[in-house]
Amino acid sequence: MTGKGINSNLVPEAENSIVEYKNKLKDALEALKSDIDLAFQGGKGNYFSFDVDEETSTLLQFDIIDLDKPVQDELLESINREGIILYEKV
Repeated sequence: MTGKGINSNLVPEAENSIVEYKNKLKDALEALKSDIDLAFQGGKGNYFSFDVDEETSTLLQFDIIDLDKPVQDELLESINREGIILYEKV
C-alpha cells in the first residue's frame, strides 16, 4: 500500500466479514419473529395466560392454546406429534 487508502490485501477479508455479519443479522432477525407456543388443558386459562405474560421475561410472543376449547384438527395433530409435556398433574 502506498499513500492513503485501503490495503488491497484486506479487501477480500472485509468483504467476507460483511457477508458474515449480514448472515448473522438475518438469523437474529428471524429468531425475533419466532414465538413460543403453549397449550394447556384444565385449570383457569385466564389466570394462566396472565401469569405467562406477567411472570416471563422474553422478547418472544406467546401463543397460548386452551385445549378445553375447540381446536382445529391440524393444530391438535401438530401438538400431539411435536409437543413436549412440561408439567402434568397426576
